[in-house]
Amino acid sequence: MAAIVLIGILVYPSSPLIALFANTNSEVIVTPFNSNGKQSVTLGALLPLSGASLSLGESEDAVIKIAIKGVNGYFSNSNSNTRVGLIIEDTHTNPAISLEKLQDLAAKGVRIVIGPGTSAEIQEVKYYADKNGILFVSPSSTAPSLAV
Repeated sequence: MAAIVLIGILVYPSSPLIALFANTNSEVIVTPFNSNGKQSVTLGALLPLSGASLSLGESEDAVIKIAIKGVNGYFSNSNSNTRVGLIIEDTHTNPAISLEKLQDLAAKGVRIVIGPGTSAEIQEVKYYADKNGILFVSPSSTAPSLAV
């Protein structure tokens, strides 16, 4: 069950990471535990928060935030030193923008990405992800040709 629940909501507007995203449409959900000796794992999410698949992206966004909150709560309750952060990018349901956003996430050190939402977007980002060691899990792509 913990493998399915990946992320939840912890928004800290005073985080130093905010400076990295000041002029982007990114939503950054990070944990404040790095200064306390905690390990932080940052995930990325490529979601269609606008465009043709807006409704799909909105529901995925909500579920991912609930999952982050649950995972971090579990880690906290079990006295784990690990916390999970999240960077959400809007792909506009556009394959070219999905690739651009994936490259942005990779430049920020993200190596695990939820999404993108459509098979067309995955087809666009798959080569880059494979060549750069990025694992992505799409909750909604249905093309068998894109399966691993």
